[in-house]
Amino acid sequence: MGRGRPPTSLGTWGTIRTTRVREDAYRARIRIRDKDGVTREVTATGTTVASADRALWEKLVDRATPTQQAISADTTVATLATLWLKYLRDEGRIEATTINEYQRVLTKVVIPELGGLRLREVSTSRLDPFLVRLRATSVSRQRKAKVVMGAMLGLAVRHDALVVNPVQQTSRIHREKSETRSLTLEDLNTVREALRAWTAKQRPGPKASSDMADIIDLMLATGARIGEILALRWVDVALEDTRPNLTINGTIKPSRRRAPTASRARSRTPV
Repeated sequence: MGRGRPPTSLGTWGTIRTTRVREDAYRARIRIRDKDGVTREVTATGTTVASADRALWEKLVDRATPTQQAISADTTVATLATLWLKYLRDEGRIEATTINEYQRVLTKVVIPELGGLRLREVSTSRLDPFLVRLRATSVSRQRKAKVVMGAMLGLAVRHDALVVNPVQQTSRIHREKSETRSLTLEDLNTVREALRAWTAKQRPGPKASSDMADIIDLMLATGARIGEILALRWVDVALEDTRPNLTINGTIKPSRRRAPTASRARSRTPV
C-alpha cells in the first residue's frame, strides 16, 4: 500500500497560481503551512500577472502566523498595553500600586509617542532613540520606561506576535554614581528645628502631635524605611532587653500592613 505525500514543512508554501478574474484584474494565490500546523490560502490582486504576484510576495514577507490569541503582529502598542495591564491584574501576583505605576508610565510616557505602532513595526532601532531622549528628562523616567516596555513586549513574545524582545538590545542605562553622604550633627539639628517649627505652626484642625519626631528618630536609629516604622507594633519592640531593640516584620503598602521581603525581615537595635 503506497504512502501518502509527506506534509509540507512548517512555514513553507507551494507554487503561486495566478488567474484572471476580469479585465485588467488578476488574482495570485498560494497555500502556506503556518507555524501552528494549519495550511491556509493567501491571495493578492493586481492589474497584471506580475503586479499580482509581486503583491502576494509582499504579503508573504510581512505576514505573521494567524493566532487565536488577542495579540498578533498587527496589535498596536496601545492595545498591547491594555491587555498586559489586564493580565497583570488578573494574575494577582503584583501589588496594585505597582501596576498603577506601570499604567502611569505607559499613559504618560510610552503611549503618546509609540502607542500607534503595530508590533511588527516595533524594533530596537525605533525604541533606542526614544529611550535615549528620555534620559534628557531624567534617568529614572528612562529606566522605568525600559522596564515597563520590556515586560510588556515580553507578553507579545510569549504570544508569538514578536520573535524577539526589541527592548533587550537597546542601549544600557548608565546611572551617574552619587557620593554616599551621612547626615552630620548640623544636618540633624536643621531637620529637628524644621520639625519643631512645623509642629508649632498655627493651622486649622487638630494640633500636630510629636509622632513625626519619633518616626524620624527611629528611622535614624535603625535605618528602617518609613513604611516599616509605621508598621511597628508594641510586640515588635523589646525595651526591657540589655540593649533595647525592635524587629522589622512588616511594612505599610499602600495602606495596609504587609509582611516585608526576606531581605528586610530582621532585628534592629537602635544606636
